[in-house]
Amino acid sequence: MLLGAAFAGTAIESSMLGAAHAAANPLTAHYGVAHGEAVGILLPLVVRFNAHEPQARRAYAELASAPEIACVSNGLAAAVNALIARLESLLNAARIARSLADCGVETSNIKVLAREAAHQWTAAFNPRRITAKDFEMLYQAAFEKRGPGDGAVD
Repeated sequence: MLLGAAFAGTAIESSMLGAAHAAANPLTAHYGVAHGEAVGILLPLVVRFNAHEPQARRAYAELASAPEIACVSNGLAAAVNALIARLESLLNAARIARSLADCGVETSNIKVLAREAAHQWTAAFNPRRITAKDFEMLYQAAFEKRGPGDGAVD
C-alpha cells in the first residue's frame, strides 16, 4: 500500500493535474464531496472541453488507442468520444454520482465555485487554457445527468 501510494504521489506530481482537479477542490471545500467523486463527475466534461485543443485531442485519442478502447485511424473525434464513453461507464460501474445535484451542490453557488477553481494552481497545467467562465460552463454541465456518448466531440 505504501509503495502504491508513493507511485500515485509521483504520478500526481509528474502530471501537474489540470481542470478536473481544480474544479473538484471547491466542491470538496464547500460541500464535502469526496475529491475522487468530484474529479469523476467532472473528468468526462473536462476531456470533452480539452478535446477542442488539437494536441489534447490527439493525446486523448492515443490514450484511447492504448487499451484498444478505440483506434486513432478511425478518427480523432471518434477515439475521444470512445474514451469519454469508457470513463462514463467506469463511473457508472463505480456508482459515482453523475450530477452535482446528486451531491447536494447548489446551482446558485456556481460563480463562487468557478472563481475558486480558476485560482487553483492545478488549473494552470490544463492542456487548454481555462477561465472562470469556462469553469462555470463545466459546473453547469455537471448538473445534467449524462450518459455515454452525450455531448459528443465533433
